[in-house]
Amino acid sequence: MNATSTIEHVANEKKHNPIIRFNIKSINHIRTTNVNSIVDILGVVTAISSVCTIRRKYGFEVNKQTVQLQDMSGYNIDASFWGDNFNAASQEISSLCATGNNPIIAIKSARVGEFNGKNIGTTTRSIVLVDPDNEEAHTLKSWFKKEGSTAASTSLTTRSPFGHQQKKITIADIYSMDSLEKPTFFQLKGTITKIGMDSFYYISCPSIIGGKKCMKKLIPQNTGMWFCPKCNTEVSDCDYRYLLKIDIQDDTGELASIVAFEDEGSTILGNNAKDFYLLSSDPELIKEIVSKALWTDHIFTLSVKIETFKEVPRLKCVIIKEEKLHFTTECNNIL
Repeated sequence: MNATSTIEHVANEKKHNPIIRFNIKSINHIRTTNVNSIVDILGVVTAISSVCTIRRKYGFEVNKQTVQLQDMSGYNIDASFWGDNFNAASQEISSLCATGNNPIIAIKSARVGEFNGKNIGTTTRSIVLVDPDNEEAHTLKSWFKKEGSTAASTSLTTRSPFGHQQKKITIADIYSMDSLEKPTFFQLKGTITKIGMDSFYYISCPSIIGGKKCMKKLIPQNTGMWFCPKCNTEVSDCDYRYLLKIDIQDDTGELASIVAFEDEGSTILGNNAKDFYLLSSDPELIKEIVSKALWTDHIFTLSVKIETFKEVPRLKCVIIKEEKLHFTTECNNIL
């Protein structure tokens, strides 16, 4: 338009909603699809991660949330929502999953990635539809309700916590295992019985390397500076990150000690490590915050490994993912 253009309202004109056309590819198809290819995908959400904030290359932060998508091809894949796509779709998907539903997601123009196997992610061109009203989505939803929820599914995203989510075990099962030389993912339901506060954090390096925070443990110097062995330099500032030692118990009566780092610790205590450190001058407030986290039920995805220290084997359990137990979802899973 220019300075001489005019806009005129047309009365009684029929509204024309744009139709988004998809060229849906099965998840099985992505096995042989080249990295950075753009695809349209349709899947049912079988797992959802907590929201995390990623610092990008030039210092700005962006929200990210990952879901696991499954279809009738016998495969599943991790799909990550970034930026605007996260803001538009995440709340609706999270609300549906929290009430025990498995929404159908259609993503137009998703990019194929390869990190620990294949995955897909949204781009600035992507369009995300939740429970679209079309024949393919209705067919997938019907299939999942009848048989898909219990059907075997192979993950294209290796070492993803989602890929191991169906392998649910108890603490007693972990203690009965003979060999866990490599980190293995398991999921279990447990109750937090104790949170150790003697050394709940570590001082980490805030330097940015390759677009990511270093996060290596710093060594204090007599000069008042900190030395980073990874960056091989001294820094004047530092970050605080959780190193929480948590005791949990499940319905077998067994106890296990697990470790929570920054993201999972922040979720459990409701404060990040730096804020919690600043509160440490008020013991009563700290005691109140910790007491609220005790005796709460959670679903933990753990990385479990047996390490040898001074010729003595020790079980090391690290929280990869944590979410509070939703009783509606748990009842649906039991049924």
